[in-house]
Amino acid sequence: MKYNLRKLTCALLAAVLSAAVFCACSDDNDDSSEKDESKNSESILSSESVDLDELRESMLEADESLPAMSLASGKDENAAELFAYLADYDYENVKDYFFSYASAGTAEEVAVIELFDADDAQDCAEAVKDHVEDRIILFETYDPTQVPRCEEAVVFYNDAYVVLIICDNDDAVKDAFYNAFEGD
Repeated sequence: MKYNLRKLTCALLAAVLSAAVFCACSDDNDDSSEKDESKNSESILSSESVDLDELRESMLEADESLPAMSLASGKDENAAELFAYLADYDYENVKDYFFSYASAGTAEEVAVIELFDADDAQDCAEAVKDHVEDRIILFETYDPTQVPRCEEAVVFYNDAYVVLIICDNDDAVKDAFYNAFEGD
């Protein structure tokens, strides 16, 4: 009986921590503190699509301080459901995406959303900014040491791509994103 109770307690704790990592509380506060580097002018990306798996690898490799990262992507069987953890946004507009997040529950996240239509990028970026605000609220209670990292989140869009970067070396990760679109 004591063993079963301990096992149940561990399972519940794991479920709560998993839910906390993906928690998406609603907050309509527009006073966001993350770096807003949105691009709504002329695209500097090539018109060709890139392989998101290769892009993810290069972006994650750009910051050697990243912890072990878990992955959700458009290739997952439940891709639309997993996407909801990243953005409260109409998945019908999403061509593909990847969302890498710290396996240990810390704040690091790197995500790229490829949309069917570049005209939807600003709205999608706003949904991602709301996700960042939700993460700040979560970490204020869950792990306040992670709040500054979330407050320095980089969210931007260019062409049909929306990007989220929460890590210590966001400039290198952002450079890796743009380098993936440079012609050979």
